[in-house]
Amino acid sequence: MRLFDIFRKPAPPAETPSQAGIQARVIDHLVRHGVIDAWTIVQMGTTDAHKLLTRLRRKGYLFAADNPRGHFEQRNRSGHGTHRHHYWTGKRPPQLERRARVRGGR
Repeated sequence: MRLFDIFRKPAPPAETPSQAGIQARVIDHLVRHGVIDAWTIVQMGTTDAHKLLTRLRRKGYLFAADNPRGHFEQRNRSGHGTHRHHYWTGKRPPQLERRARVRGGR
């Protein structure tokens, strides 16, 4: 064991299957619509949408939080505040099918 290993920050825990499923649904929504907001993510089944937005930024699916081209503000229905819609960067998720020819005759 080296000295650096003692002071190294521990790796984050692996995602649970339910988080991975919600994340896949959020990425699918981003690919289809191009934007997403926190309320849409909450409706998909998570309780912490902002944590998921941070994870998607780290993986490259969303622009950085301080990038003004990465989001736009929209007025709330009440008219007293705004909420943020986040743009998709265009990165596609990796394909799960690794065959030379896709099965099913496509």
